Amino acid sequence: MEKAAIHWVEWNRLVADPAEALRLEDITAADVTRLARIVNADAEAVELPPKSNGAPELVERISWDDVAHIPGLLDLAAEYGYR
Repeated sequence: MEKAAIHWVEWNRLVADPAEALRLEDITAADVTRLARIVNADAEAVELPPKSNGAPELVERISWDDVAHIPGLLDLAAEYGYR
């Protein structure tokens, strides 16, 4: 979990001024279609599967407090509307 948190902070530092910011959990089928059409104007509209396939979670839930010690993480989380 710490490696993933560090990766998330560092990746977002690399793209410090993106033209567009998308939170993965907020992406819609319309977003996917629009982004696909950037590289292929004829891309067909997509449908996304439901947010959950009904399977039980196989890993323990992680909270922001579990990774709060990662430098810059909580500030970045607040900037993106998490917390």
